[in-house]
Amino acid sequence: SIGLMKVSMIFLFATCFIAYSCNNGMKTDYYFSDNFSGEVAVIYDCGSANDPIYKEGRLQLYIPESGILYTKAQLPHGKSLSRFFIRRKGEAFDTIDRYLDQRDTNIKKKHIFFERVMSDSCGDSKKTYNGIFFNVGFHLDLDSVRSVFERHVFDELCEHGCK
Repeated sequence: SIGLMKVSMIFLFATCFIAYSCNNGMKTDYYFSDNFSGEVAVIYDCGSANDPIYKEGRLQLYIPESGILYTKAQLPHGKSLSRFFIRRKGEAFDTIDRYLDQRDTNIKKKHIFFERVMSDSCGDSKKTYNGIFFNVGFHLDLDSVRSVFERHVFDELCEHGCK
């Protein structure tokens, strides 16, 4: 009947929409040196930064020792499809996993902790900066360390802009 066909079409459309939405997000690979540990800030939409590099449809981000990276790439939206890698020896990389239990802990392998998106604007200029912040290490740092790092990054942006 027409009613059943209408319901079937709506169900099919809803299923396709949900499936597309769940897979919609920026695919990003983050790379770190073998001894990297600490806070990370990736600031997006920086016109003066280097052009983004893509490999097999994934944004490639090489995090400097400072932990702060500026990119022209757009801030990702949707589900996080990020992967994290740390240099082993030579050109080889090991995967770093997210630590989903966001509490202070002590573990034997480096993990990604407290991944978050943050925005801040600079005074009256109405210029807003957007970034993804997280911690790489063996344990989750105290809130005060994160707060100081975040404030430092945004203060530098407001004073000097994207580098």
